[in-house]
Amino acid sequence: MAADLRGYLSQIEKSNDLAVVKKKVSMKYEIAGITANLDGSKAILFENIRESKFRLVSNLVGTRKRFAQALKSKESKIHEKVIWAIKNHSKPKIMSKAKFMENHSRDISILPIVTHFAKEPGPFITSSIVYARNQEAGTQNSSFHRLLPLDKRHFSIRMVEGRHLHRCFLYAKEHGEDLRVAITVGVHPAVSIGGAYQADWGKMS
Repeated sequence: MAADLRGYLSQIEKSNDLAVVKKKVSMKYEIAGITANLDGSKAILFENIRESKFRLVSNLVGTRKRFAQALKSKESKIHEKVIWAIKNHSKPKIMSKAKFMENHSRDISILPIVTHFAKEPGPFITSSIVYARNQEAGTQNSSFHRLLPLDKRHFSIRMVEGRHLHRCFLYAKEHGEDLRVAITVGVHPAVSIGGAYQADWGKMS
């Protein structure tokens, strides 16, 4: 299995599951429109974004084939592979160097954040995984959330009342603390699949 998102893109490009858009496109409606028109049949890599120097990819696991590729599984064995991974999870390795450390900025406005619909309040990151410490159980929680940029340093996040991140937030608030979180965007889709798994309260997720 590819170790990171770049490796996964190379993998699905070889299997003809990646469409590359080289023409200049806008983050406002245009990227969302092109993505919707392909209807998930291929992942799409946008290489030339008008408002950002970064590339952007969508529809990473839009088909069972790509979902299985992300898990290094056969399409018929996806459920078994996910269940096996949950039962046989291991502790993450701590590293001092990684590819994602190549780019540094305190300005979130440089990111290619897409505006999807005219009636939304603005652009959203739709694939962000938020990691927080569950202080009650001493475990880590991970979950998907949409992020709306407010300025160059801040996002607004939607936490569903009663769900795990919201419970972690309320616990911290009740103890007079801010809830410290980490956020990842652009990870290998196997990590995203893991982040979407909803474990029982207090379990690692």
